Amino acid sequence: MPKPLQRRRPQAPGDDARLDLTELTLRTVRNSHSDDVDGLGRRDAEPLGEEAAGRPVELARDRLQREREVEALERSLYERLGGIEAITAVARAFEDRAAKDDRINQKFARTNLDRLTKEFVDQLCQDTGGPCTYMGLNMRQAHTNMGVTSGEWDAFIEDLVATLNDFNVGKAEQDELLDNVRPMRAEIVEVDSPQVGTPLPSAFTPAPPL
Repeated sequence: MPKPLQRRRPQAPGDDARLDLTELTLRTVRNSHSDDVDGLGRRDAEPLGEEAAGRPVELARDRLQREREVEALERSLYERLGGIEAITAVARAFEDRAAKDDRINQKFARTNLDRLTKEFVDQLCQDTGGPCTYMGLNMRQAHTNMGVTSGEWDAFIEDLVATLNDFNVGKAEQDELLDNVRPMRAEIVEVDSPQVGTPLPSAFTPAPPL
């Protein structure tokens, strides 16, 4: 004999939303502790305990956060910085800052700024995983006889970091970008001295305009 239909008890306003949320989060937690692979690429080995079962919303939120962190790491630094437009804006802002910095601006006295901008953007784009190809001279050739001191290199890095801060670039992205830039020191610095604001030697030959 078929069972009679049972009437659901009256629900207060908002009960459906709360039930839906609880059901969704419980389903998420059950899945995350069964056959699914978590956001860090590892299988959960332990079953869902009583303590975890009592806080499904927190577990679902933690899982979502892990997935977002993994997704961010999988994106290239170029993408995380905002692509070519953002990199170009940073490069131009850095050049403006460097031009006003008496510690290093003499080193750019005979540099063609259009060429500097294009090659700086191309290099940052390429080094961060973007689609650009740097076609300029290598760093040693480009800075031969420029007489860059270690103090001027430090000032250059300080200006770059200040520019990145102006654009609210995150610390993780800054560190990754600087890890690409710092190895160039050995090819750029010619004088081991803390001195800054040194004149550009007459022996320096700048690259021609584009």
